[in-house]
Order: sequence, then structure tokens, then C-alpha cells
Amino acid sequence: MADKKKAKRGTKDAGAKHKTGTGFDIDDLADRAGLKPWEKKAFFQAAGWAPGKQVSGQVFESALEKFERRPMGGGAI
Repeated sequence: MADKKKAKRGTKDAGAKHKTGTGFDIDDLADRAGLKPWEKKAFFQAAGWAPGKQVSGQVFESALEKFERRPMGGGAI
């Protein structure tokens, strides 16, 4: 099931905005992945990410997969 979500959401580095030398803005990557506002807030909190953080597309995808696979109320990823 997670593979279907990943295929549907599929973030690509080329599609994200605000690239710097360290990566892409997590808000842009989340928007590109199609996360709903409540999912984005929960995901960022579980990952320990604050607004403005930048990560690579690969790091984002890995964290999103861990977030989606954790049990509800599973805490940090």
C-alpha cells in the first residue's frame, strides 16, 4: 500500500523549488508529495523538522516512508 502512495506522491528533486547547496525546502517537497496540511504538520513534527529546513529529495522520501509505516501515535521517526 505504501508503494502506491509513494508512486502517487512521487517527489522529484527537479520539481521542488527553493534549492540551495544543502537541499530543497521541506514545505515545497511536502506540497509536491501532495500531503494534506494535517499530514504535513504531523510528518514534520515526527521528523523533528522546523519550517525552513532543507533536505535532499532522497532524505525526504525516506522519512516520509518511515512516517507512513509507523503505527499511529508512534512518536518520532
